[in-house]
Amino acid sequence: MTHHGGPSYARSCLRDLRPLPALRERLREDLTKAGSMIDLILSGIAALLILVYLVWALLRPEDF
Repeated sequence: MTHHGGPSYARSCLRDLRPLPALRERLREDLTKAGSMIDLILSGIAALLILVYLVWALLRPEDF
């Protein structure tokens, strides 16, 4: 059977994708732990350094 993307079909798909309350609570709980925050901070710093490197290489390619 083929679905042709009507409004009711879209609503039913969105309803299926809503997070479960227990899962959401567990994920929120993990983000507040110190270990997770350190991971987020380190990955943010790494992303920032890569961004600076790429912008520098774009603006001054003769340095590389």
